[in-house]
Amino acid sequence: EQVVFFSLLLILFGSNVYYYHLFDKAMSHVFSFSLFSLLLFTTDSWYRHRKGYFFLLLCAVLGLIAITRPTNLSVAIIPLLWHISSYSDVKERLSFLKGRIPLLLAGLSCFVLIVMIQLGYWKYTTDHWFLYSYSGETFSFLKPHIADGLLSFRKGWFIYTPLSLFCLAGFVLLYRQYRNIFWSIFLFTLLNIYIVFSWDNWWYG
Repeated sequence: EQVVFFSLLLILFGSNVYYYHLFDKAMSHVFSFSLFSLLLFTTDSWYRHRKGYFFLLLCAVLGLIAITRPTNLSVAIIPLLWHISSYSDVKERLSFLKGRIPLLLAGLSCFVLIVMIQLGYWKYTTDHWFLYSYSGETFSFLKPHIADGLLSFRKGWFIYTPLSLFCLAGFVLLYRQYRNIFWSIFLFTLLNIYIVFSWDNWWYG
């Protein structure tokens, strides 16, 4: 409990969670933070207890993540690769999922129903199922600004949130002690950094 307490304290005052919670509440950041936390909980609960309702809740959370900030759906790589650290784990996972097709379809239905909240709202208000609100801005996946996004004084993650360096260093301990969840979180981190800094406006205002 002490580790959890101090970890949450560091995240609160060592990142921009504090700012977005108090001063910019309309942005998606704190909601995404909460949903990511819930995703980790439901993912671990699903694989630990193998109860169907945890999987349905996991899919519902993924749906909420998708409509809160669509690019955050890359976090789906975590439940997909959770507890996978070898080829034999992959074979076991495929066999495990193959025996639960009805549950997978039910989970997909939960995901689609949640996403339809946003799509239905767009259809109702604009008569279009999809609305792109970032006019003039897009992704440049072939020219990501990763070095700028991590190290520049304009908006460098490592510069203005040095606590993130400890998070990255923690991957070493994660690999040594909890390898069965290392790859899911590590690959998501790399993928998320790539997506975030592939946005044309990589400094985000």
